Formats: sequence, C-alpha cells, structure tokens
Amino acid sequence: MNKAFSPVASLNGDIRYNASDRLSKSRESRLTTLSETATSLDSTETNNTYLSDNFSANFTFEWKPDSSNTLIIRPNIRHNCSNSDDDIALSRYSNGVKQYTSKSISDSRGEGWELGGTLDYAHKFGKLGRVLSVNARANYNTNYSWENSDTDYEGDVTPSPDLNQRDDNNNNTANYRMTVSYVEPVGKNNFLQALYRISYYDTKNINSTYDLDNPVIGMAVLNDSLSRSTLRKSSEQRFGLNFKAVREKY
Repeated sequence: MNKAFSPVASLNGDIRYNASDRLSKSRESRLTTLSETATSLDSTETNNTYLSDNFSANFTFEWKPDSSNTLIIRPNIRHNCSNSDDDIALSRYSNGVKQYTSKSISDSRGEGWELGGTLDYAHKFGKLGRVLSVNARANYNTNYSWENSDTDYEGDVTPSPDLNQRDDNNNNTANYRMTVSYVEPVGKNNFLQALYRISYYDTKNINSTYDLDNPVIGMAVLNDSLSRSTLRKSSEQRFGLNFKAVREKY
C-alpha cells in the first residue's frame, strides 16, 4: 500500500500472511555391525502432521512539513503459531531376534508475537551543516511453546523405563535504544559531532520439563536436571565527540 495524505505526509507498507499444512510418512532401517558375529537392526516408522500460520505487517510513515524537519516512523508486527504431531514406532533386533519395540507419541504447540518499530527525526538549522537528529528503536518479542511426549517400551530387554514428559518454554525479550546527535560545522568543511546513546536489554527464558504420571505421588513433578531458566538485564549509556573533515580528492 502507498498513500499520500498531503504533500508533506505519506504512508506505505505491506501486510503478509501465509499458512502451511504438511503430512509426512517415512520408514527407515539401519543395520549396525557390532562384530563378526553380532549385528543390530533398527526399523523405524514415522508419521508427522505439521500446521503453521504466519502474519506480518510493516509500515512507514513520513512527515516532512518543511525543508528543515523530517520525521520517519516505521512500526512492525509479527505473529506466528504452529502445531506438530509425531507418531514414531521403533523395533530393535539383535542377530535377527527382536529385543524390544517402542512407541513414541508427541504433540507440540507454539505461538509467538513480535512488536517493534523505529523513529528517526532530523532538524536542519539555518547554518549549513548544523543538524540535530534523534533515532529511537524498540522491540518486544514473546514466544511460548509446549510439548507432550509419551514413550512406551515392550520386550524382554528395554533401554529405559517408560517415559512421559511435558516441556514448557516461555521466552520474552524487550529492548530499546535511543541516540541523540548534534553536528556543528567548524571552519570550512569541518564538522564536530556530539552524540549521546542509551540502550536497555531485558530477556527472560524459562524452560521447564515435567515428569508426568509419577509412580510415587501420581502427579507431574519438575525435572530439575532437564529444566533451566535464565534472566538477564543490561543497560548502557555512551557519550562521544567525533570530528570529521571533508576534503576533495586529488
């Protein structure tokens, strides 16, 4: 889209959406020779269903009331969600004799949002080369996903007990940065710039794994060895002076 509201203001942007629906099936056999008289065969059959939806919008608003002032704002938004289901059946043979079979069923869901934008403003003073400018940008991102997995074994020799778990992942990030710059011409083709910048970053990642159907207490229990959470915050301020000389090339 492209819209001019007046000779000094305009808006343009784009909106996009796409979706996918995929169903896949596969079979795989893997033979491993352990020694001259010992072999191991894994036969796996996998069924997968995957659905996703994605939306994004980006805009640019420009306002230029006169030759001295310019303002540009660029907001954006994104959203995505996905669903995935897996059904995996595995049979293991040792020297042609079935050792065990396993059946794994997992379903996962995920959703994320991203909001952000930038702002640029510049003012030109009456003196040639004297400019005040401001740049600001901010972004917020949040994602949540979970997965349930259930693995059951049958046979005389199994690698581990039955496994039934749930994974929860919650990730959030927020950051912004602002820069203010003032340029003053000094003499002929020389410029002195004073610059101030401040930035902030905040992120939170909480990843939790739960063991379901606990045989002792009969409820979900947090698995500390498979869970991890991270919290980070940082801020920074900078002030600088820069000198620039413009000369013709010979």
